[in-house]
Amino acid sequence: MLNELEKNGLSINILNEISYKSSFGKNLKNSLRKFSKEELFDEVRTMIRYYTEIETLDEVDLDYRIKSLDSCLRKYDKYYPEMQVEKVFNDILGFRMLVDDYNTLINSNTPEGVRMVCGRILNEHDFEEVLKHVLSSSKEI
Repeated sequence: MLNELEKNGLSINILNEISYKSSFGKNLKNSLRKFSKEELFDEVRTMIRYYTEIETLDEVDLDYRIKSLDSCLRKYDKYYPEMQVEKVFNDILGFRMLVDDYNTLINSNTPEGVRMVCGRILNEHDFEEVLKHVLSSSKEI
């Protein structure tokens, strides 16, 4: 998988370079209710601005999108108060890569975060995370 990413100009070094570092000083595994909505959205605005301005993304030969503030607000309202902050805002920057066969991309050396981006459940931990998300979402229906 890393070879496929690197073919498109997206290396682990670039992923580290473009990763936004939160200034909260709180664990983002905390639920939304443990954060001030105003402070949280100040951070989201800063993150969106960061991704909009970072020149490194221009070097990547993959389609990407930066989630709008309005979309982030809707997602917040949908998952408040119980969902973890990191799960609500884990997709502000998203890449799209089309492949013929995901199985040829994924190996044991691929970092877990990158494996999850591919949308495949690769181990028991991935399954449990997806199951928790599906079950928590179904409570709202």
